[in-house]
Order: sequence, then structure tokens, then C-alpha cells
Amino acid sequence: MFPLNNTGKAAKLASIMKVRIDANKEVPAIYHNKTHEFIYILTGSVTAKLNNDNIFLESGDLLYLPPKIWHSFHASKLGVSALSIYLPKINMKKPDIVFKKIINSKGRHNETT
Repeated sequence: MFPLNNTGKAAKLASIMKVRIDANKEVPAIYHNKTHEFIYILTGSVTAKLNNDNIFLESGDLLYLPPKIWHSFHASKLGVSALSIYLPKINMKKPDIVFKKIINSKGRHNETT
């Protein structure tokens, strides 16, 4: 993931990043407390898991993720390239991301920011 442009008026309002998920790879579940995210699929396809729903996305599709929606992604056998647009702008030193951890030794889920 890398920023496409970090100058100009739009850069003060939003973060835009190009994302690539390789074939058959998965991105673990996260959510944002305050950040809205738009994902535009450039090439390939991916299954997005939103809370407990699965949505298939392919080239040309746009997905809106409001804050506090758990989301993870599983790329197809061809992989996927997408643009992720974050509003407000992501602070890369302290991003608005909450990760879902694997079940701990006591059988409980942990969440971290």
C-alpha cells in the first residue's frame, strides 16, 4: 500500500492509496473508529467480508465502508488491485485502525489499535 499523492488540496482531506492483494491471499479483519473508506476495484476480483456478509467485487466495482464495520478481503486466483480512499485523511503515525486478533490462550478475542 502506498500513497498516490501527498500534495495539493485533496491531500489535506483524504488519503488515496493503491493496494494490491496477491492471488489467493487474505487481508485480516480490521475496522476504523471514525474513518470512512471507499474501495474502487481496478483489476482482478476479491471477496470482501463485511461483519458477517460476503460480497464479491470485481473490476469497476466501488465499495463504501462506514466507520465500525469489520472488513477483511480474500483475493481471487488472479489477485486484485484497488484504490482505497480514506476520509478523513489517515494519520500514518497513528492510523485509525483496529485489528482483530486471533483467539488468545484463554479462548477470547482481543482487539488492538
